[in-house]
Amino acid sequence: MYIQAFFGLPTQLYSKINFTDIPKTAYRYDEANIQIQTGWVLKRLKKNLPEGTQSYIAFSSYDLYPDDNWNFVFGEASLKNRTGVWSIFRNGNPDKEYQLCLKRTIATAVHEIGHTYGIEHCIGYECLMNGSNSMEESDKQVMHLCPQCLNKL
Repeated sequence: MYIQAFFGLPTQLYSKINFTDIPKTAYRYDEANIQIQTGWVLKRLKKNLPEGTQSYIAFSSYDLYPDDNWNFVFGEASLKNRTGVWSIFRNGNPDKEYQLCLKRTIATAVHEIGHTYGIEHCIGYECLMNGSNSMEESDKQVMHLCPQCLNKL
């Protein structure tokens, strides 16, 4: 509901991707955790983009990584293809910190959806579209778009 209210557009839930449908080349193990390769998800979403869809986003309980040179990402989106993916894996334990986990989930989702509308990382203001390289950095971000990014939207 937050995403729908934030963007003022209807949202719809589509079918899930079963882990067994993910080829072995599209995931890896980081210690004991499974990580899904974001490029594979983005390609699959682009291939199955429903007609008339403004933005097509996947979310995962698995950790994500963009390529072998990265440890992880919170999410990734295409600026051109209207597709994105984000993960709740690193958001903490909702049984212990429900509000914080929810804020992290919503912030990442809205940030990645912003990218699907062609908005790049913002460097001019404190903005939800600021990039982040750590959870600590992400937690300090505001939950709104700056005037420039709002205008881009």
